[in-house]
Amino acid sequence: MTRYRYAWQALLPDYLRGLGGGGLAAGGVIFLHPAAVAAWPLAGLALLFLAFALRTALRQVGAIEVSAEALRRRGPFSQAIFWGEIRALDLRYYSTRRDKSGGWMQLTVRGPGRRHIAADQAIGDFRALAARVAAEAEAHGARVSETSRANLFALGIRLERAQPEPGETPGQARENVSG
Repeated sequence: MTRYRYAWQALLPDYLRGLGGGGLAAGGVIFLHPAAVAAWPLAGLALLFLAFALRTALRQVGAIEVSAEALRRRGPFSQAIFWGEIRALDLRYYSTRRDKSGGWMQLTVRGPGRRHIAADQAIGDFRALAARVAAEAEAHGARVSETSRANLFALGIRLERAQPEPGETPGQARENVSG
């Protein structure tokens, strides 16, 4: 079993954004004594920033585990998706600049119903995690969009095919991921 975690150093910018934004908005409500018309939006903004900081803390205390049987998210709100249950793999790139020189990737594995497990590029050894999940997704016939395949390729991970051949069951799909 392999465990992937978020290092606190990778999450520090998110902590600063969440706590800083929450503190500024809450400070505006507390110290500026704004009229009710301005206090409610500021209080809502403070709660939004603090919820983001809490979400960051939950990412730090949790972990993603990969075993021979399943992909698991450990920690608060634990969840598991067995390899045979994978319905889709999405790897998206979110650009922060018009020229696409800055940004991050997020890997989402979808299981039956509304179950999903997500990890972003800040997690330790993201490429190895993406390669393993891609291999299992392909072997089990999960849906992998063209965009996700292009993003996997950008990481140096090549899928031979996204779906099983006609007449082939997902369990018969070959594992053709290089990486």
